[in-house]
Amino acid sequence: MRGSWKKMVVNYDQDVEWHDLKREVLDRQIYYFQTENPAPVIVDAGAHIGLATLYFKWLYPEARVWAFEPNPHVRALLEQNVAENNLTGVTVMPQAVSNHAGTAKFYIDATDWRWWSVGSMRRGAWNGEQKNQKEITVESIKFSDFVQNFTTIDLLKLDIEGSEQAILYSLRGQLSKIKQLIFEFHPTREQNLTDLTRFLRKSGFEIAFKNRKNQKINAWHDGELVLVEAEREG
Repeated sequence: MRGSWKKMVVNYDQDVEWHDLKREVLDRQIYYFQTENPAPVIVDAGAHIGLATLYFKWLYPEARVWAFEPNPHVRALLEQNVAENNLTGVTVMPQAVSNHAGTAKFYIDATDWRWWSVGSMRRGAWNGEQKNQKEITVESIKFSDFVQNFTTIDLLKLDIEGSEQAILYSLRGQLSKIKQLIFEFHPTREQNLTDLTRFLRKSGFEIAFKNRKNQKINAWHDGELVLVEAEREG
């Protein structure tokens, strides 16, 4: 299927999912950020079909983007969207971001619904409620080794379905390279937003919370998805 946004062509697989993600990423602009760098370095981990990558390139045309997407079904659409919109400075990465390099089990929707944006290294998705899944084997990259290659990352965007705390903890000692973070926090048994917020504040970030409507919030329910924005102080 094919849609459009601000003269960009967007190829997608599932109509309802496309409209849901378009509303969040492109219309409400949940990943908006400001930088004085006209060619910011952006890492888009959990790129899916590339809506955030397309948005970043619209916002900053000279941006250099590394877009990670391990699911081959949606990565093909990501690559198609990058190519058909003639985006330069975008590198599609086929790996799952992880604490180890090699391979990993990855779980995707196995129903005819094909709601692949909840693909995760967690069985049952982040909330454990996805019952009909297919297990695939994907490449994984040790994300801390990847970050080691940069002196500065202007924005790290994470949408990795329940692995965000482990990945951010793995960057201990390298977070000073990252100027801004935007990530969706998925409450799981292994993650705690209070602990993660404390860790990021100790690492020099100021924190703001938003809901999926891109509205600032001061409190949230335990099972709620929360968008976290972290900007380095000063």
